[in-house]
Amino acid sequence: MRPLRAVTKFPELRFLIVLLLQCIPMLSNVLGLCSFIFLVFGILGVQLFKGILRGQCYNLEDGSVHEPTPCALAPEGGGSAVCPLGYKCLLLGENPNLGIVHFDSIGGAIMSIFQVMTMEGWNDMMYAIQDTYHPLMCLYFVLLIFLGPIFAVQLFLVVISTKFAETKESLKAL
Repeated sequence: MRPLRAVTKFPELRFLIVLLLQCIPMLSNVLGLCSFIFLVFGILGVQLFKGILRGQCYNLEDGSVHEPTPCALAPEGGGSAVCPLGYKCLLLGENPNLGIVHFDSIGGAIMSIFQVMTMEGWNDMMYAIQDTYHPLMCLYFVLLIFLGPIFAVQLFLVVISTKFAETKESLKAL
């Protein structure tokens, strides 16, 4: 009840609350665009990176693991994480970060994209994919960073500031 009393007591706070409530229909369009970005990059991530983070270097004779880091399945493809002699890269390992970061399914891809969008730990994911697939895969992440945290957040701010200007103008007209 105290927060509601504060809203009625301070007219500026009431104005901001009303403004944010009026922005919800306009923000739903921006949220739809963000969902579309998530879906498109999720599908693209599954198509490009499905299973590559699970590659581990196994010794075929005794079954030992060389290192618990992802390896390149095809070294001629451009990945730099190559298994040493006597080891072969097999897709039998677990995905990085206790299996959370992966592009094996659309749900896991969307979670990984959300991690990129928060800009927390995305560079480790990018480096792992560069090591296992190809160095130019950084373009996927750079494009995702520009469309996600930079572009989408700006859209949210533009919608709120536009509605703020409209509401301020209508109050001055009264």
